[in-house]
Amino acid sequence: MIARTSTAQVSPERIDEFARWWQDTIGGLKGQVEGLHSACLIGDRQSGRGQGIALWESQEAMEAAMPQITQVLQQAAQFISSASPVEVLEVLGQVKCPPT
Repeated sequence: MIARTSTAQVSPERIDEFARWWQDTIGGLKGQVEGLHSACLIGDRQSGRGQGIALWESQEAMEAAMPQITQVLQQAAQFISSASPVEVLEVLGQVKCPPT
């Protein structure tokens, strides 16, 4: 499994709007992008710093989805004032907890 992470700066006044956009947009990809396992957005509301983490079944699946990823990133640009380079890392461990 592969993790693709990116960190971005969003105006704190728009962080909730960005989070809703992210949830709707990434949630809309569920079942449409082969190999996308899961994704989450974490952040700090006060500073506007956020980090997106997407888990992919494989490097190949992630690379095959790059046209869709690029389109989403272009849409996200309306919220983002600066971003760090994307990192792609191997998932070395994962714990899944049953729903409570």
